[in-house]
This record gives sequence, structure tokens and C-alpha cells, in this order.
Amino acid sequence: MIGGPGKAIAVLASVRVAIALIALLALLSLLATLVPQRLDASFYRTAYPRFLGSLILAAGFDRFFASPLFLAVLGAFLLNLGACTVRQILSGVKKPTVRKLGTVTLHFALILLAVGSFVSATTRRQASVFLVPGEYVTLPAGRRLALLGFTYEKYPDGRPKAWTSLVRIDEADGARGPERKLGVNKPLRVGTFSIYQASWQERPTAGGIVLASGLEAVEDRGYPIVLAALLLTALGLGVSSITRLAEARR
Repeated sequence: MIGGPGKAIAVLASVRVAIALIALLALLSLLATLVPQRLDASFYRTAYPRFLGSLILAAGFDRFFASPLFLAVLGAFLLNLGACTVRQILSGVKKPTVRKLGTVTLHFALILLAVGSFVSATTRRQASVFLVPGEYVTLPAGRRLALLGFTYEKYPDGRPKAWTSLVRIDEADGARGPERKLGVNKPLRVGTFSIYQASWQERPTAGGIVLASGLEAVEDRGYPIVLAALLLTALGLGVSSITRLAEARR
């Protein structure tokens, strides 16, 4: 009979608990996508019926991924994963196998993925700007992003084909960086920032109409954590799959 800490870990690591928490997270996240995020409280009071607007604000659905409700469910899920990982580690210590190592790696990767996703959701920042060639914008840490050129290509029938910006990121001390191109679905990575080609607009000037490139900078501090988690997930799945195939051929 399992007693003490062992029984507690077994309860926390329950598959039924994991499934219930995953379902609850999915349901709450789905509901949150239906509610515009991070707007002024007055918006929710006027855009929704009085009771519903008050409920959204009280439950934190206006900032769901930083709300106590989301954090509580996510914390419970991390606790479940952690307990499952501990149980796998304890089992592996008694009888270590390559397959169990793959399972522990996979569980740890899922914990890391949840942490990285939480960091991304709660610390994400973004800003957009329109620049014409020759203009620049100052990035965090004193770097400067200068737009050197912008092209807007169309198909023969007039449909948009591609927007491409040629940029240069200079260091805070004035040292010039290399010229880089970015386009739609081809972002530029700068530290914790990703710079996207978001749109364009016409800007009237003394010399006529010029095209301005619409750039959007998104800071995602959880990106390195999520990337590491995905790599560990691939490693864990690979090890588990290989050992399963090896066992099946015996």
C-alpha cells in the first residue's frame, strides 16, 4: 500500500486530473479569445450587458493570461506534470532504462513549455511604426532600426504580391550593423524582439506620394524557453519512439 509522500504524488500525478486540467485550460482559453484583451475597463462596461461586463472584469477575462484564474489552473497543471515527472524519476532510479529517460525528458519539456508559454503570454509587448526610407526608430537598449528601402510588388492583375523592407540595425554606440531584408512571413529576430513586415501606407510629402513601410516589433521573452522546450520534446519523443521500436522487434 502506498503511503505518505508516495500516495500524495500518485494522486497529484493522476492522468484523470491531467485530462481535466487540460480540458479546463482549453475551455477557458477558448472563451478568452472571444473577449478583446487589455482594453480600458469602460470598454467592457459599455460593449457588453452590465452583468456580463462586470463578470468579465471580475474574472479577469480582460487580461486572461495574467489573471488569477488562469494562473491557478496553470499552476495546478504544472503541479500535476511535476508530480508525474517525480514519479517517473523515482521509478527510473529503481530500474533505470533508456525508455524511462525519454519519458522523463518529455515530461520536463512539457513543464518547460507551459512555463515558456506563460512567460510569453504575460510579458508580451508590441508596437508598430510606419517609416519611409531614410527614417529610423529607436529600439530598447539604444539600438536604432533604420529603413533603407521599401518595395511593394503586385501581380499583373493588381493583387498584392510582396512587401519587402531593407533595414539596418545600428548599435547604441553608433556602430553600423549589416543590412537585412524582411517581408511578410519573414520576420527579423533582434534579441528578444521579432520585427515583422505588417503593412504599408501612402504618405503625402512635399515631393509627392511615397510608400511607408509598416513594421511591428514584438517582444517575446518566453521564446527561448519555448524553443528549448520544443527541442527537448523532440528529443524525448525520439528516444521513446526508438526504444519502443527496439522493444517491438525483440
